[in-house]
Amino acid sequence: MSVERSNVLGVRATRQRAAVTALLDDFAEFRSAQDIFDELRRRGRHITVETAGTLYLPVACDLMSISPKLAHSGPAPGEHPRWSRRHERLRWQPEIVARLIAEYDYQLKFVIDRPDEVAEVHSLLSAIPQVDARRVLLMPQGRTAEEAS
Repeated sequence: MSVERSNVLGVRATRQRAAVTALLDDFAEFRSAQDIFDELRRRGRHITVETAGTLYLPVACDLMSISPKLAHSGPAPGEHPRWSRRHERLRWQPEIVARLIAEYDYQLKFVIDRPDEVAEVHSLLSAIPQVDARRVLLMPQGRTAEEAS
């Protein structure tokens, strides 16, 4: 598959983007995310839902990708005090994560920006002993193409 750029700067044309775009072109009116997922599944597509795991909203999908936010992932308190407090208050909801992993095929994905965050991941996971360690992914933070390479 060749990777082409779309007409939007920085947006890659992918099979996933093409499938969703084609589906949206077929809809004459607004549809909910669940309507879109249902139609994509009817067309044989695999549906992965990415969530921070802070809200429980039932949805039909093939994989629930739960990506809880770590302490240092929020906005800078000095620059955005209100959003920083909100992030800290809501970023980790173990009861919701436990419900999601009980009800869905799942993966838990943590974005690691600093080595000390691995200890935080261990601490968070201790609150949910039923997590299958084989379903936990640690993904290095990459904000630029240079960091990702």
